[in-house]
Amino acid sequence: MKGQMFTYRPESPKPSIIALEKPDLDVVKAGLNGGYLEAVPFFFYYHGQRCVAFCDEEGKGKGLPINIAATLLWHTALVKLHGSIIIDDVLCGPVVVLTGDQEFMNSM
Repeated sequence: MKGQMFTYRPESPKPSIIALEKPDLDVVKAGLNGGYLEAVPFFFYYHGQRCVAFCDEEGKGKGLPINIAATLLWHTALVKLHGSIIIDDVLCGPVVVLTGDQEFMNSM
């Protein structure tokens, strides 16, 4: 089982990348600076691979900055899935994207 965690922060268009042997809730929460996890709806594709993405559930309420890079990736995933952007929304604060082999993805 092998996977990767890509963490996008509002201040940088490039993610930090961590290799994972298995999905690890504590590592994901740390990537979100300890915020409450919220799965990003319809964010199922990341550069052609199946994925799961998480943001801080209270990011907007905390006044976290818009995460432009992660929002663009989310909108790209929406277009791939639905043929259009069906949500008029943005992601705020850090965003974590998990992807990996089939065993890794099935274990989430």
